[in-house]
Amino acid sequence: MSFQLETVLYLLGIFQCVQAMALLYSLEHSSRVSNRYLYLFFGLIIISLADSVAEAEGLFRLWPHGLMVSNPAILLYGPFFYMYVLRMTGGQGALRWHLIPFVLSMFIYAPFIFGYSGDAKYAVFYEADPWNVYETVITVGMTVVELLQIGLYLYYSRLRLRLYQRYLDDHYSEQSAVTLEWLTYMIYSSVLVFVCYFIDFLSYHIISAVQVLWVLFFSWLNFAFLIKSKRPVTVDTPSKAPVSSPQMFSASDVADFDARVKSERLYLQEELTLLDLSAHFALPEYRISQMLNQGLGVTFYDYINTLRIDYAKALLRDPGYGANILTVAFDSGFKSRSAFYNAFQKQCGMTPSAFKKG
Repeated sequence: MSFQLETVLYLLGIFQCVQAMALLYSLEHSSRVSNRYLYLFFGLIIISLADSVAEAEGLFRLWPHGLMVSNPAILLYGPFFYMYVLRMTGGQGALRWHLIPFVLSMFIYAPFIFGYSGDAKYAVFYEADPWNVYETVITVGMTVVELLQIGLYLYYSRLRLRLYQRYLDDHYSEQSAVTLEWLTYMIYSSVLVFVCYFIDFLSYHIISAVQVLWVLFFSWLNFAFLIKSKRPVTVDTPSKAPVSSPQMFSASDVADFDARVKSERLYLQEELTLLDLSAHFALPEYRISQMLNQGLGVTFYDYINTLRIDYAKALLRDPGYGANILTVAFDSGFKSRSAFYNAFQKQCGMTPSAFKKG
């Protein structure tokens, strides 16, 4: 039995999805409540790729009643992905309201799926006969609606991730275990895929390779993130952007706070959080955050890492300190070499090695 090349690519994509789902399930630290939405999202991709296999192998020509059966499920891509992002960033929400477009689309597609004969379905897809109004709606109109709906959910998912990143910057000095940057990459890759899907809708057969490459790309991001992470990634974040409150500190308050953090070298704690400082100084988190954001004009993340880099530069300049770069990173409060290099290059415009030689 021989397969078309594109069929092999589609089957490879299905395998990647199944493998990613199995990996998610096997990891003890993964959030199973959040992951159920990702399982569903992967399942939709598998259905889409299975349809592509059937199309590539000409199965719909033999059994046209399979055409458009899975089309209503396209309106579930956005809700499942958004709910996953929402849960992973500490948010809550009910899925049922997001299912309304999917339910409505089932009624729209029902006349075609249950009322058209096999020959009529075949004619809509494979013959040059002009479409009537209803056929134009389900082939052109619904495609536009589906793309717009997916785009809207990706947009709101990106906004949610920005809010989440703002929360991390204000509360965490070490973000490697809680960052969801890979989901941002997935959103951008998804936009590329659905743009290609729209081009394919106009010109046909452009989407196949891009769709599979997207699956592989997402799987790679997913594997890299999950293998690296050793603890749950969900954190409690606000459901919307915080409202700025009136200034509740003086310049001397900021100076005293800054001096104590530096003199006590609190920034050398590897996983220092805003909550840690709050407990140490017996001050509310919001007040410390306000002193940093409004008083010093920096986030908690930038403030702590700037102090760490200043400390690291002093170690690198010290001729009596003979440790290597990795030891300098750990002694300065960084948890990994990559985090140290990224922060150092961001602040100094050069690598620690180049700074040490200069």
